[in-house]
Amino acid sequence: MTDADILTDDPAIRSDASETPPRGRRPRKARKWLGPWGGLVILAGFAVVWLYLLCFDSFVLKSQGVSLTALVLGGFALASAVLYAIAYRVRPEDGLSVSRLLLAFLVGGVIATVLAQAGDWFTNVLGGAHYPSPLPGLPVGPTGLSSALAGVVEEFVKVFMVFIISIRLANRSPRNALFIGGAVGLGFGAIEDMSYELRAWDYPDYLHHVTPLWSIVKLTGERDLFGWLHPTFTALLAVALFAMMRQPRVKTILAFVGLYLLLAAAHGLYDYIDFVNFGHLSASTMANVLLVIRGVINIGGIVAWFLVARRNRIRPASGIVTPDVALT
Repeated sequence: MTDADILTDDPAIRSDASETPPRGRRPRKARKWLGPWGGLVILAGFAVVWLYLLCFDSFVLKSQGVSLTALVLGGFALASAVLYAIAYRVRPEDGLSVSRLLLAFLVGGVIATVLAQAGDWFTNVLGGAHYPSPLPGLPVGPTGLSSALAGVVEEFVKVFMVFIISIRLANRSPRNALFIGGAVGLGFGAIEDMSYELRAWDYPDYLHHVTPLWSIVKLTGERDLFGWLHPTFTALLAVALFAMMRQPRVKTILAFVGLYLLLAAAHGLYDYIDFVNFGHLSASTMANVLLVIRGVINIGGIVAWFLVARRNRIRPASGIVTPDVALT
């Protein structure tokens, strides 16, 4: 304690005031960003503004198209909330910056979407699609072949972007793989959702809905509930990719290729199931069957992601990375 500290009676100035908090008061815990539930705050804020813009476009302006702002908010609402939750859990021990996560989310998601569109167009043409659409007023729908191969194309371009973004990353742990892979998948899914929303608004009859407003709201709700395929699948592939990059052996290479083929097949089934003939099932029964199958695929990806994340967590007491994420 210095002489200046002795001469003052103000506890805010005394250097030893921080060592002993005032009686009856508990020291406040440092708050990080919006807190652990900040993702829900972001999601709620996006949803309120998004619904307002949709209603304004539909009832006030009576416009023939949906505004670009509404499309962006609708596509990026859930993805931004989940990205916040991911960034909030990054620790100094991870050696991963938030700027790299944003790079994976925005740049990785955009480039992966562009590459996937080119690949999907090629498989669509091979499947017999004709451009422009032979039916005026309707978009060129995906063919059975392009839907079946969607997983092969899209999972490849997403994990390719994970590889590009992580070239100079020193800590290629499974934990960082989940973070970066999830960010790329979220960005990809957000941009894809924007295209689906635009189609739902422009072609409500094509999607078997009544009004453009109800069409886009219903579609966005379905995508938010069942749109976890891209982030979870990309995150799991990133874990296998990082393992292969750490130890480029036959075992890790085969594991990566096998996981890629498995997830690509599940993704292809998710998209191709619309073309499956279920016999004499009614429309409502068939819709429920599709819902169950897609739900199982989504839940399987979420459970696998959770198990990998739990296995590679950081011990909260010591801040030490578990042996599963130690660099080799």
